[in-house]
Amino acid sequence: MSTKTSKAKTTKIIKTAKTAATRKKPATDYDELARWAEEDMTLTPNSRTALRGDEAAAAGRALLERVTGRPRLDPSENGQDGPSPRRQVRLPAAISKNIDVIAAQQNRKPSEVMREAIVAYVNNSLSNTPRQ
Repeated sequence: MSTKTSKAKTTKIIKTAKTAATRKKPATDYDELARWAEEDMTLTPNSRTALRGDEAAAAGRALLERVTGRPRLDPSENGQDGPSPRRQVRLPAAISKNIDVIAAQQNRKPSEVMREAIVAYVNNSLSNTPRQ
């Protein structure tokens, strides 16, 4: 398969996957895509733009996350589909900076740090609330 054909097929598959994600219907045959990538796809020798190895795998995971979205945080809760509920909050600048510092120290995302803090607060508050 020529490089031009290979690029055209890749573009078509990505566009199909994006359209399917928008419609919430899977339209990509991932087994066929994997077979094509492993057997038919050809790269230009000494290409400086083609990704290989771990770099290619990371780019593929990032593409799938953009196309399909992140997995639900609580997938087993009532068998619900769709995104996890989202809340927005304004924070004092100092707290926001401290969250960023903690996240960097722990090599985590700020959202993970905030989620963990909220879960701890809610669980503690519920356990200290007198039962009626």
